[in-house]
Amino acid sequence: MKIRVRLAVATALGLLIAGGSVFQASAQIGIVTPNPYGADGAYNTFNTGGLQQTRLPPQGIWAEIISVNNPWIVIQNQAGQEFPIAADQIRQFLIRWPSTTNALTNRSVIEVTGPEAGSNVVIADHLDVYEGADQSLVSPAVNNLYGFNRTLSAFDTDQQNTYGVVYWMTPEEYAIPSRMHLVGNSIVDGSGVVKVTGFGQNWYTIQPSANGMSVTQVTQGSITYAKPGDLIYFIPAGLTPKSLSVAQLVLYKKIPIGQFQP
Repeated sequence: MKIRVRLAVATALGLLIAGGSVFQASAQIGIVTPNPYGADGAYNTFNTGGLQQTRLPPQGIWAEIISVNNPWIVIQNQAGQEFPIAADQIRQFLIRWPSTTNALTNRSVIEVTGPEAGSNVVIADHLDVYEGADQSLVSPAVNNLYGFNRTLSAFDTDQQNTYGVVYWMTPEEYAIPSRMHLVGNSIVDGSGVVKVTGFGQNWYTIQPSANGMSVTQVTQGSITYAKPGDLIYFIPAGLTPKSLSVAQLVLYKKIPIGQFQP
């Protein structure tokens, strides 16, 4: 049963939006903020002696689109509440389209995060692909990630006694395996193996996890692509008198972009 509520009394989102939110274009990496306890209320580790900080990513909400009337979409969250969102109230709008590794070309840009298995092999359960103008959403990168998406720096020794000081991670971080985050061009050589360029002449092989590997093509979003029944994942930023303000909205489509009919 759908429950309709007025935006003026929509206090259910109060705790979620009170702190605001910070985000970045990349869909796979966490966010670094400039102080231990940022203005957005997110938890950060201590900024002591130049140690690089980490933070927990902002929590988003799943919802379903129930109607579209450009430039408005109306969504229903898991609690059955309905909210209108205006196009000009979405700070970052992305779309994920299902795809396959067979669609990769040497012009494709890949983004992937997963444990490194040695010999430049990264194990991944998901792959993001960017084509054409949408490649501006990401930048080439080869990052070692630790704990809560921490990147290793000269001061963040991560148990390595390089400078005679050990930076202790939280118990939650110890349980997370180290990972590689890669953004680079796809290498299509006819072998059927997914490869991505690294620095210089280096390259990495992407090995699907034991549960397989999903693939999505990520594009800039537009309400013209939204249809009733589509799922979205969004990070609320506030309420205006007429619209829900959104820091980031990701629209999930059920068909590849090449099959979409406006």
